[in-house]
Amino acid sequence: MIKSIVVYSLSFAVLFFGSLLLHQFILDFQLISVRFQLTPVYIFFAIASFLICIVFKSFTFFKKTKEQLGFLYLFTLFLKIIVFTAIFYNSIIGLQDITKIESLNLLIPLFVFLALEVVFIAAILNQNPP
Repeated sequence: MIKSIVVYSLSFAVLFFGSLLLHQFILDFQLISVRFQLTPVYIFFAIASFLICIVFKSFTFFKKTKEQLGFLYLFTLFLKIIVFTAIFYNSIIGLQDITKIESLNLLIPLFVFLALEVVFIAAILNQNPP
């Protein structure tokens, strides 16, 4: 379990710094401005995806929950979007006339961390019982 936490931590940290720097570089290079800061959005999705992976890894130790992890994962995706909306409502979601570029820049961090999260969750779900 500790090895998994270290792997998850390093993976999400590398992805966080790499994708945030690349994202900001591309926005600056293309002279695109958004009315919100990207860093809090990246932090939220990195922490949320990391916690989901940790929780699912710990659920594998309980036989009853191991069988239901796929269904629980679908719920966590829904819950992550609800929590994001609640936390960032005033600063991002409440913006008047949000542009397509701004919407896309909100979705990029979601999909970046979702991709890594899915890789880890798939590995957890395919893991043989101990």
